[in-house]
Amino acid sequence: MGFLHLNVPGRKGLKEVIEKDWDRIEAEFSAPVKRRGEEYFSSGKVVPTDVMPHTAHFRSSGQLADSYSITLSYDGDTLLGMCTCRSDPPCKHIYASLFILKRKGGPEVREIVMRLHREEMAELLMDYLPENVKKALMEGPEMTLLRFEKYGDPSPLTGLLPFVPVIYDTFRAEGFVERAINAFKKKGTPCPHTLRVALRGIVRRAEDKVWYLRYIHEALTSNECELPGLNFGDLLTEEERVRAVDEGVPYDLVRVEGEVVPERLSFSSADACLDYLLNTLLPRKKAREIARKCMDRFGLHPPLVLYYLQVGGEPDVALKLLSRRPTASMLLALKDLVPEETFSDLERLLKSLSPEEYAHYVAEVSPEELPKLKGMVDREVLTPLVIRNARQIGEAALPIIREEAVRIASGRRWSLYPKVAELLKLMREISPKEYERTLKYLKETFPNRRRLMEVLEE
Repeated sequence: MGFLHLNVPGRKGLKEVIEKDWDRIEAEFSAPVKRRGEEYFSSGKVVPTDVMPHTAHFRSSGQLADSYSITLSYDGDTLLGMCTCRSDPPCKHIYASLFILKRKGGPEVREIVMRLHREEMAELLMDYLPENVKKALMEGPEMTLLRFEKYGDPSPLTGLLPFVPVIYDTFRAEGFVERAINAFKKKGTPCPHTLRVALRGIVRRAEDKVWYLRYIHEALTSNECELPGLNFGDLLTEEERVRAVDEGVPYDLVRVEGEVVPERLSFSSADACLDYLLNTLLPRKKAREIARKCMDRFGLHPPLVLYYLQVGGEPDVALKLLSRRPTASMLLALKDLVPEETFSDLERLLKSLSPEEYAHYVAEVSPEELPKLKGMVDREVLTPLVIRNARQIGEAALPIIREEAVRIASGRRWSLYPKVAELLKLMREISPKEYERTLKYLKETFPNRRRLMEVLEE
């Protein structure tokens, strides 16, 4: 049985003993025992089950799934540590338990707590957490998130996040964390480091880890949430890691620390290949080779072609791509990626663009020409383009803006009336005289539209 006996009189409880007498405590353990104890702490092999001011109980899983019980106690005079293992005293399990109390409240402890069963959490959390996080747990995660969305105080939510994978099942936990990430973005709050612990907890508990990794990657990317050092490679089997890369999870998220990037990677789709290329630092030549092989296998996937050209690929590929299905966006994207003589050939493809695609091209290249396309391009496409570029177009845009304002005012969709005010404001910037004329016309033509008049008065 592991055993520790240390005389430390005059302390108020375990917390004060560990804070003030840690050097004396460490001296009771040999260097190998301390090293193994820290390993047990970091790997979560020892977890607290009940922590009180003078007594703390822990559980450890040893070889062959043997479960050991550890008890620490302080009676005002003596620190005692007892473990049911068969090691010589004092053992690594006791050291790991003491180390947990020393590091209490840190991210490492939070991650260990996530491994506990639900029924073991209630009593423990009340001793481990700051007051605002205790309150958040008592109110429930959903209420805490609502408070953050309304008032903007991230502190309770960031402290609560590591425990969400334990409180909810994997599916609900993932949904809650994604909503939290979105809330952080809307509030302009950087994603907190505690999200890393929450996401690892979700993946660790998931049956299909790869599916959740894809979902997590999409949530982080779409909400521009940056978590440096986020990696799940140690949670996956080799088969899961291969599948994750094939299905589009960036290799950096699933590689094992210190691992060399493999020379050959197989991809299940062009998107998976592109995702790997965009999220892995590679020499230009190597990136070009991988992109070319993927294009040969999956065809001229437009984003992959753009990447290929960006890393120095042959410009002729651009001509092949646009000759299949020319679009304004692709033509504009290629403009800066191919030599000038090649782009002159690309411009000839303008003739095969639809009127609407041509309007999008003109909006980017020479927006002042947009009003000339009236009657040639569908109104629903042309009008937004003209309004978006009105300041650059100048007075030539006014007839189209006026026409749109009158069209909205003549309808009965009250929710669109504020748009009329926005259009009038735009007109006033370009021509105060035309603004006054249009405002007067609207008031004289639609005097019975009370809501419209209220908007115009504002």
